Amino acid sequence: TGYKAREMYCVQTIASVAHVLWRPDRKYHIATCSMMVDHNIYVWDVRRPYVPFAMFEEHKDVTTGIAWRNAHDPHFLLSGSKDSTLYHHFFKDAQRPASQTVPEGLCFGLFGDVAFAVKEDLCSAESHRKSFSADRRYPFFFIRRQDPAEQFTNVSSALNLFETQPGAASMEWFVETARRY
Repeated sequence: TGYKAREMYCVQTIASVAHVLWRPDRKYHIATCSMMVDHNIYVWDVRRPYVPFAMFEEHKDVTTGIAWRNAHDPHFLLSGSKDSTLYHHFFKDAQRPASQTVPEGLCFGLFGDVAFAVKEDLCSAESHRKSFSADRRYPFFFIRRQDPAEQFTNVSSALNLFETQPGAASMEWFVETARRY
């Protein structure tokens, strides 16, 4: 009676979720569909919850049900829809949204700090640039080890951080950096 449920994973979706199924023989994969505005079926890796691992886009109306074809075969998914179709999806043919994401980002801090991340191979071309390694809480490389069974897109980014000097209120450094770019 002392057991308290706790959240282990949280996946961010764009619409309310109607059906959830764990993918057979894949510890971290779940399939979801919505019965609202989104017609797609998503397979999520709960360790990477903001970008779907795989996506099926065949339905023209909301998906009303999903099922794995076999309890021990993670490669075939069945789905039905209000568009009067039943699809037999082959996992190898799924769209891979993570492979199409941009591995670059930019952030401006409240006090004028700038952080940006770019693909590692773009930074390594500029060997004169010093890596940021002052604080281990902000690792320089974010490398996801590829597990052949999960078939992730392996992308590595380099994080660069430019901090403003204490008491410096001017943003002239940013204007000058933009000019030099």
